Amino acid sequence: SINLFAPSLYNGILGDFATQAERDYLFDNRTFRTDIVQDVTSAFVSGYLGELPAGDIGFVFGLEKNKMDLESIPDNVADEGLLFGYEADGGARGTSVMKEAFAEIGLPLLAGVRFAEELTAEVSMRHTETTSYNKWTEVEQVAHGKTFAVKMSYRPVSDLLIRATKGTSFRAPNLRETALRAEENFTSAIDYCIAPSRAWRLNTDKTAYVYDRTLDYRDDVVIGNCEAQGVDPQALGNTFKDGGTTYINQRISVSGITGGAVGLDTETSDSITWGFVYDIPYTSLFKGSDGSTSTSIGLTRYDISIENSIVELSSGYIIYDCYFAKANLQSTFCNNITRNTDTGYLETVTGGFVNRDQEAANGVDVNILHEYSFQFGNLYVDAGLDIVANFPKERSLLYTND
Repeated sequence: SINLFAPSLYNGILGDFATQAERDYLFDNRTFRTDIVQDVTSAFVSGYLGELPAGDIGFVFGLEKNKMDLESIPDNVADEGLLFGYEADGGARGTSVMKEAFAEIGLPLLAGVRFAEELTAEVSMRHTETTSYNKWTEVEQVAHGKTFAVKMSYRPVSDLLIRATKGTSFRAPNLRETALRAEENFTSAIDYCIAPSRAWRLNTDKTAYVYDRTLDYRDDVVIGNCEAQGVDPQALGNTFKDGGTTYINQRISVSGITGGAVGLDTETSDSITWGFVYDIPYTSLFKGSDGSTSTSIGLTRYDISIENSIVELSSGYIIYDCYFAKANLQSTFCNNITRNTDTGYLETVTGGFVNRDQEAANGVDVNILHEYSFQFGNLYVDAGLDIVANFPKERSLLYTND
């Protein structure tokens, strides 16, 4: 036991506990030992396949194997969440092996001709296979995919570069997403089936509390979902309907369960970008320019779409989506929620990693770089101003997986 009235606690500015055992009980260290062993083996060959009027056709072909072993082991303080402000963390144990084959080719199409100071194309392809193994569950997962990229660069005059790219990408679930140990933590969350306190008001006689639907922020979808789960969205958490005076706040403690996921799809993306970079030719435009001033203006239009992006869902997100997103408990996340059969309160929320069906972004990036050099006394000064701006057209997230 801890003696909070020990005289030693109140001696001096800081004080101390009466015994070392009391101090050791209240203060401790939270430590992890994480070992990562990575072996990378690669081989490639490069050279020239032929010649075009603008130069040699370069190529590279290669193979690579990347093996990683992860051992992240907590002490009992971290494992059981004994330190204030930290949740239980069981660590992660797993291995992953990534095998890749890739090829790239560079095509110098035109150079040094009228209206084409430079015209080049680059094409690359890659095949990836990733095998991950969860040492906790002894589950092995395999993912594979093919990607490509095409890049074009066109310089009609020396001061203007027009560029465009189109490509795909691939990412298999990493070790944390597949090999995190299943664990249970207590977290604070809102139970939307408990009526908010502001929805209750005293009756005209000020003898009892009555429910006022007009003061309840929950819409009909939330009310219906609570009823579909077999709980009373007015009576849960209070005794007002029975003439009592007790009330439990909407924010309660629930058990959150998480861990490495099985069956995650790989992330894939498609992207298209195009734009230009213009270097203002001061020496050509302004007589007497000594080259001390330079300005570069860049604009890039981008359109990116990601399929099956992997996200880690919080308990709060799962609860909100279940009750607010769809009527009749049609949200897929309602399957992640359980209630106590006796009290009706939220009991467990199963989170972890899931795929989000689609994530999209498109817009315009603008970059202006102005540099100026001058002499100040015996000092030579280089000054610059870099302006970066983004004008998003779309940023959307869509989840439809069941």
